[in-house]
Amino acid sequence: MAKIINFPTLCKLTEDEKNELVVQVLELREKMNSIVDVISHQQMTNNLRQGLHDELVAVQSKLANAAEVVRSAYTRKK
Repeated sequence: MAKIINFPTLCKLTEDEKNELVVQVLELREKMNSIVDVISHQQMTNNLRQGLHDELVAVQSKLANAAEVVRSAYTRKK
């Protein structure tokens, strides 16, 4: 289940943590755009399936990294 990052939580992040979170979100946006580009410009093949799998794994990794930035900041601030 996704967790919502609320404004008070974001306010508790340091500048470096905020910057890292922005970087993670921008990288995630790039990966999602890449997935859309791959799907819209090709017909379904095994190579496409593998490419989509690789991109989705990368998205999952980016989400985990962003979550870790917030989680570590939140834990440290408690």
